[in-house]
Amino acid sequence: MSFIELPKFFFYFSWRLNFIFSFFTKHIPTALAFKNSNESKDKSTESNFFEIINRRQADKNFFKIIKDIKKNYRKMFKKKPTTELDVQDKLEIFLSVKEYGFNREKERVSFSSKSFEPDFTNEKLKAAIEVKFINNKEKIKSSIESMSADITPYSKIFKRILFLVYDIGGNIRDIDEFTKDFIKDGAILIRCIVIKH
Repeated sequence: MSFIELPKFFFYFSWRLNFIFSFFTKHIPTALAFKNSNESKDKSTESNFFEIINRRQADKNFFKIIKDIKKNYRKMFKKKPTTELDVQDKLEIFLSVKEYGFNREKERVSFSSKSFEPDFTNEKLKAAIEVKFINNKEKIKSSIESMSADITPYSKIFKRILFLVYDIGGNIRDIDEFTKDFIKDGAILIRCIVIKH
């Protein structure tokens, strides 16, 4: 290489170095960011998968509790209950004996300027049980209004809501008609069961 060709060589070499340097400074961070985003997507997908599994298991446990209440709770009463408190007391015993992990009137839910307190809550299942006692036809309307008012605030914290309606004397003639608007699937699971005495 002659002395005259030397500047051309340095110019060409420096241009190549500049190109290589700019390529790496532009594309390596992008590649790393892409790799990190894929890793975070993998972690996110994994956590979503486990979240779905946990949710399904919790739903399954919730339905198991409902089935057990439908089948066995009525047997707790030798005499007809006279108040909603009687129904709550027996339900507390029932849930404790079965070890379902519900606490009575432990959790408050704030909604707007009002505070709501479910009768029974289970933190692990994110479930609430609300008891209604109907011993005359007039109480049907007030129970429906109360249940409707409870859904929105309870949904802030709980993913599963059960309304247990204890009907003394057959005041609710059509159970399907009474419960149809209190059955919901999706992000919030709502069920209503009527126990007649």
